[in-house]
Amino acid sequence: MTRVLHLVNGVDLQLPVVEYLRFTRTHIEVLRSLYLRMKKRQKLSPSGAMYCIPSQTTIGKAVFRSRVRVNRIIKDLVEWGYIVKTQRRKANGIWDTCLYKLGRRFFETMLNWRKALFCFIKTLKAPDVPQKQKITPLPTVKEPQIFPPPRGGPVKLDNAL
Repeated sequence: MTRVLHLVNGVDLQLPVVEYLRFTRTHIEVLRSLYLRMKKRQKLSPSGAMYCIPSQTTIGKAVFRSRVRVNRIIKDLVEWGYIVKTQRRKANGIWDTCLYKLGRRFFETMLNWRKALFCFIKTLKAPDVPQKQKITPLPTVKEPQIFPPPRGGPVKLDNAL
């Protein structure tokens, strides 16, 4: 026996009743928020990769929940296989926001299989951990020395060549 969970327009998940009962309203809101962020980023990126990198605080503000609550919900969604979470570090070793992609279970439960296949292909294009571009300084070029003109004024060259 299955139940349909409506996420957004055109995205419905067909879940077994046991899984359906695990989802709280907050689980659905967080999953919806992440999905919409991924779709927005997909439209902006030239490769069409489907991933997002919001902070937990940003997600919490979007769904009107605390960061701690959002952290627990994301942990559940990762455990159940609906999203994949990758922690990122900057080049200097400081932790950065996590990268989120749709998980295998999300695609398995989608009713519209064409859309599921399309989203799955776009998720594969998403980088595991997008690296911040390191700005390398330009090589120093020795500029030519410009000498001041002689005291008598500029030198006139005749056709002496």
